[in-house]
Amino acid sequence: GVPTSSLTITSSPVCVNSSFNVAVTNAESVNFDFGIDPNNPTWHFANDNMDYTYTDNFSTPAPNNFRTITAKVKLQGCDAETTMTAPIVIDPAPFGTTTHHYYNCGAFSTTLTYTQLPSPPSAAVSYQWYYNGTAMAAPNGTSNPVTVNQYGWYWVVVTAANGCTWTSDSIPVLEVCPCNLATNSPHQPWSPTVTISQPTITNCNEINLTANIPSSPPLTPGLISYNWKAIQNAHNITSWPNYSTTSATAVAKEAGSYLFEYEVFYEDTFGTVCSYKATQWALVPYKAKYQVWHTCADSAGWRYTYIQNASDVFSYLTFREISIDGNVVTNAGIWSGYLSPGNHTIKLRIADATHDTCEVEGTYLVQWPNADFDWDRPISCEKEATVQFNNLSTGGSPVLWDFDDGAQNKQYDPYRVFDNPGIYEVTLWIQDSWGCRDSITKEVEIVQDEIEGRISAAPTSVCQGQPITLRYIPDLGTNFPANYTWYNQLDVIANTTYQPLTVYESGYYWAYVEDANYGCYDNTAPVVVNVTKVPQAFITGDSVQCQDVPYTLSGYAGSDPGISYQWLRGGTPITGATGPTLTDVQSTPLTSYPYQVIVTVTGPGGTCSDTSDVFTVDIYPTPGTPNPTFNILDCDLYQVELSVVPTNPGTYNWSNGLFGSPAYSYSGGSYQVTYTDLNGCQSKATMYVPEDPRMHLWVFPTGCFTICPQNAYTITGNYIWSFSNWDYRKAGSGSVHNGTGLMFPDYTNLNNDAPGTFNLTLDNGWCSATSGNMYVDTSCEPRGHIKPGRPSENGSVQGRGLLQWNNEPDALVGMNIVPNPAKQNARIDYVFNEQSTLRYIEVYDITGRILSRHKAEEVNGSWHLSLEQYTSGIYQVVLKQDGKVLLQSRMSVVR
Repeated sequence: GVPTSSLTITSSPVCVNSSFNVAVTNAESVNFDFGIDPNNPTWHFANDNMDYTYTDNFSTPAPNNFRTITAKVKLQGCDAETTMTAPIVIDPAPFGTTTHHYYNCGAFSTTLTYTQLPSPPSAAVSYQWYYNGTAMAAPNGTSNPVTVNQYGWYWVVVTAANGCTWTSDSIPVLEVCPCNLATNSPHQPWSPTVTISQPTITNCNEINLTANIPSSPPLTPGLISYNWKAIQNAHNITSWPNYSTTSATAVAKEAGSYLFEYEVFYEDTFGTVCSYKATQWALVPYKAKYQVWHTCADSAGWRYTYIQNASDVFSYLTFREISIDGNVVTNAGIWSGYLSPGNHTIKLRIADATHDTCEVEGTYLVQWPNADFDWDRPISCEKEATVQFNNLSTGGSPVLWDFDDGAQNKQYDPYRVFDNPGIYEVTLWIQDSWGCRDSITKEVEIVQDEIEGRISAAPTSVCQGQPITLRYIPDLGTNFPANYTWYNQLDVIANTTYQPLTVYESGYYWAYVEDANYGCYDNTAPVVVNVTKVPQAFITGDSVQCQDVPYTLSGYAGSDPGISYQWLRGGTPITGATGPTLTDVQSTPLTSYPYQVIVTVTGPGGTCSDTSDVFTVDIYPTPGTPNPTFNILDCDLYQVELSVVPTNPGTYNWSNGLFGSPAYSYSGGSYQVTYTDLNGCQSKATMYVPEDPRMHLWVFPTGCFTICPQNAYTITGNYIWSFSNWDYRKAGSGSVHNGTGLMFPDYTNLNNDAPGTFNLTLDNGWCSATSGNMYVDTSCEPRGHIKPGRPSENGSVQGRGLLQWNNEPDALVGMNIVPNPAKQNARIDYVFNEQSTLRYIEVYDITGRILSRHKAEEVNGSWHLSLEQYTSGIYQVVLKQDGKVLLQSRMSVVR
C-alpha cells in the first residue's frame, strides 16, 4: 500500500524572533509554507524538517496572532504527493524604541530611556541594561530610564509578561570633541593654541625646534599627520636629521634668519580633519669660512699666500683666529706670507660675545704649475696610428698644445694622427688660477707604413669536415704583420700571432693585421668559402625487439629535400630502404642484427655523405600466453580479484588500466591481460567476469502502481545476460516466477498475483541482489486510467512504462522499449494523450545530456532508434507532452 506521513511542530505558542522546528515523517522531500501571506505562499524546500523564526511584530493578542503551517510532502518510494496543515500561535515581544545616541566632551551624566510601542499586546515587566557587553548592576541597571556616566555602548533586554523578550540596538555614548571645541562643559568652547618654543642652536648650524601641543583636554581623538618646514631661507636648509611629532632639527648651510612653520592634523569623531599651525624665527649668527689665494712671487720655491676670514656673519665678531699646521698665526682674521709647496692644515675659529665658538678646518695644497705629458706608443705609424697624449701636469690646466705640424689643441688629453714620417716637437703650456704659467716640449717619432697585403683560401669549396687554409700574403716590398685578427663577415673567429689559419665553415673571410710596435695595420679584401654541410648520420630506436613483431628505426636528418638515405643491414645495402625510417621484422629469436644508415647531400662542395655508427637490434622470443583467473571477494563492494597463474617475471597490465597480479577491480565484464616479459615482448589473454547483479535490477519497475485485473501485463526480463538464478517474488507469498540463464519467459501473471508488494532477485553464481519494492493495487475504475499500448500477439500489454501512474483522469499514456537491453537498434513504442499538441521522445545519458530527440506526429506509434553511436551503459528515455514529462524509462545498451 501507499506510505503515510505526519506533521509535527516542536512548540506552540512560540515567541516572535524565537526559533522552532517543524518536521514530517516518511518524506523523501517537503515544501513548507509558514502562512505569512495566505494569498501569496512562500515555499521553503527541505528534506524532512527545518528550523524557522517569525520576525514580524504581532500587534494583536491571542487568539488572533496565529498562523497556519502547510507542508507539501513527496512520500518515500512513490511519485504521489500529500498536503498537511497545522496551526501555530505566535506570542508578541515588547517591541519599542530607545535613546538613539549621546555625544559629549569631558565628564557627563545622562539617562537612556526605553519606550514601548503604542497599544502593546504584552506590556514590559522587567529590564536589564548592558554596558560594553556586561550586565549593569541593580537597581540602576534594571531601571527604566537608566543613568549612565561612562562612555561606551549600551543596550537593553526587555521582558514582557508572556515571557517573550526584545533586545534593542546598541546605543553609542561617545566622547566627541569637534575641531575648535574641546571642553569640560558642552557650553564652554575652547580654541587650542599650538606654539613653537624659542629654538636653540648647536654645532653652529643645527637649529633645534620644539612644538607645544595642549594635552588636556586633547585636541581631538586621532592624530593623522604633522609637518615641519622652513618658509624663509628654505634653500639653505640641507637636511633634517631629527623629524618627529613634536620636535625637529634643521641643518643650515649659511648664517642668517630662518622662519619655520609647524602644522599638525587631527581627525575628530565626525571625520572632520582639523589642522593647527605655529611659526617661529631662528637666527644662525655666523658660519665659519676662509679663503686662500696666491701671487706668482717666489722665495726659494716657497709661494706667497693669503689666508682670510670669509665667514657668513649676522653678528659682530669679537674673535677671528687663524692657525696653520697647528700654529696660531693671527687673531685679526687675515694673514699673508710664504708657504712651502705641499699640504697644509688651515683652521679658522670665530665667535661673538654671546654665542658659541664656531670653527672650520681643512687641508690645502700649495703648489706651482708644473707642465708634463707622455703618449701611449713611443714610435707610431704615419696616417694609420693614433697618438694619444696624456696630460701629467699639476697645479694648472692646459692652455694650448702645439703638435709641430701646424695643428694646435686646447683639450686636456688630445690625440693626433700624423700624415708623414719624421720627428715632431710637441709643446704643452699650462696656467693656474692666479695666472702663473709653465710649459714643456718633447720629441715624437713617426715612421713609414709598411703593412699591406691580401689573404688566400685553398680550397674554396669542400665537404663538411674537410679543412680550408687561410693564408696572408704581403705585397711586394712590405713586411709580415705581427698580429692577426681573423673575421667571418663581422664576427671575430680568431686572434693569432701566426698564419696560416685552418677553418671548416662556409663564410666571407678577411683579416685585420698590424705590426708589433708602431700601430701600422691593414684590412684585407675578403675571400668566399663554400662548405657543403652533411647532417650527422645516427640511428634512433629500440635495440631490444621481439620475434615476429615489426619494428621501426629512424635515421631522420632534417627537412632539406636534397637529403637522401641508404640503409644497410650487416654492412649490405637493403634494397628499397632509401627513406628516413626503416621498418623491419625478424622471426629468428636470440639473434642480433647490425644496422647503419648513409645520409647524402649534394651542394657547392659536391656530393657529400656521412655514415652512422652501427646500431644493433637484438631479437627475443614471444613469451607464453598468460592464464588469467578471478575471484569475487566482497559482494557489497563487488570487489573482484584478478590474477594470473602462474606469475612470471615481468609486468601484467589489465584492459581497465590496472596492473600487477593480483589486481583489484569493482566491476564485472570482459578483461584482457597483457603480459610483458623482461625484454618487453608481450602476449595476451581474455576472460569474462560476471557482472554485479545490481546493475541489472533496473529492468524491474519500482514505486507505486495501480492496475486493472481484467487487463494483461508483462514485466519484460533481461534477454542479454544470463544468471545462475532469477526470481520474481511477492511479499508473504514467495516466488511467483523464476528460472535460470536468460530472463525468459517474461513475467505475465501480475494481474492474477496483485495486489501486493513485489521484488526481483538476481543471482550470478557469486553474488545475489534484490530490487526495491513495487507496490501494486487493483483499485482501477472500470473505464480505467491506464490504456493498454501496443498489445502483444496474445493481447497482453508490453513494457513497464504502461504501469506508471498519471494523476490526470483522462491521461492515457504509455511507453515500451524493445529489446531492452539492446545492441545495435531499439524500437520505442509510445502512446500520448489525444489532446496533446507537441509530443517528443528524448534520450539522455547519465549526466543529463540530451543525445537524441524525436517529434511524434501521431498520438501513438513507434520510433526506431539506431544505437551505433551509443557506448555501453544506461540511458534515460523520456515521453514529453506540451513541455511536461509524462513518463520515463531506462534503456540499457550493451556491446
